[in-house]
Amino acid sequence: VDATLPAEHEWSVRSRQLLAKATDILQNSPERSAEVDYYLQQVRSILSRAQQTYQWSLVYTKRLKLYLISWALFAMVLITAFLLYAGPLSDVLAASILALTNYGAQNFIASTIVAVAGTLGASVGALRNMLVYRSVGRGYVDRKYSLRGLLLPLLAGLFGLLVYVLFGIIFYFADINPMQNILVVGVPAILALAFGLTQEALYGTAG
Repeated sequence: VDATLPAEHEWSVRSRQLLAKATDILQNSPERSAEVDYYLQQVRSILSRAQQTYQWSLVYTKRLKLYLISWALFAMVLITAFLLYAGPLSDVLAASILALTNYGAQNFIASTIVAVAGTLGASVGALRNMLVYRSVGRGYVDRKYSLRGLLLPLLAGLFGLLVYVLFGIIFYFADINPMQNILVVGVPAILALAFGLTQEALYGTAG
């Protein structure tokens, strides 16, 4: 039980209860050995199921970690590229078939930075929470957990876009070029990053 089951998982608690009952019967009423065998069989069934679940958990963990790390690396590369080559990218976008104005191109780059900052925060936060979740031994990484992990970067990116829309309205009426001052883009980007890092806590699923 100690080697196979997470310490705080319900299967571990149930197994210990069954073993305690079996021990009590064996010590006080050895003639009821059939009941002892029954409890032990239940524990063996739990362990067998747990071993299969553990193998699938390893698969889900590996895939989810790869997914989240890929998002984090992609976000860092994209943010770095947009910050270093904001000017040339604005010119390319303004002259593209999308017929974007310079203002539109600048805001496209800035909004992308903010959205990607959200995905970066979500990826790092999800990786941190997954490692904590596994270390405390409360359960396994399953389909439900994996699906939530897949959605977190996307939800944080969408939140970043919504945040930038609000700031974009301010930039428009204040006649501010968001790419002329990195601090202007930094404020909504930090908000999106913070949301990504903490969104599981906000949803109540971090524990």
